[in-house]
Amino acid sequence: MLTIRDAQIATFEGAVHQRFIEQLTEIMASDFADHERALGRPAFETVVRNAIEQAEGFGLRTSAEITDYVCTVLCCGERFHEKSELAWAGALLRSKDPERARKVLDQVLASLGARAAQNGPRS
Repeated sequence: MLTIRDAQIATFEGAVHQRFIEQLTEIMASDFADHERALGRPAFETVVRNAIEQAEGFGLRTSAEITDYVCTVLCCGERFHEKSELAWAGALLRSKDPERARKVLDQVLASLGARAAQNGPRS
């Protein structure tokens, strides 16, 4: 009988988590290329890693939830949920709503889209 020890499972989980971080960083660097260029790659990687840790701190566990949260951080800034104008986001993230990360991102994107529409096209 094959026995897998806790330490072996932890090593495997750590490798999978590291690979997820690397893949998500690559995707976000592609989707937020201007942001990545402005910060530089090492700082951008730090922002993504910190956002993943924050997402996990809110109890977000799936790759989709974490990705939504990281997108929101890149749109609104680190610790966006502590800003007074986004207090609702912090409350929603602390809730037990299973769709909380998607709802926050959707609302933030809708708000950014409305703001852009009010400001008109860029020249």
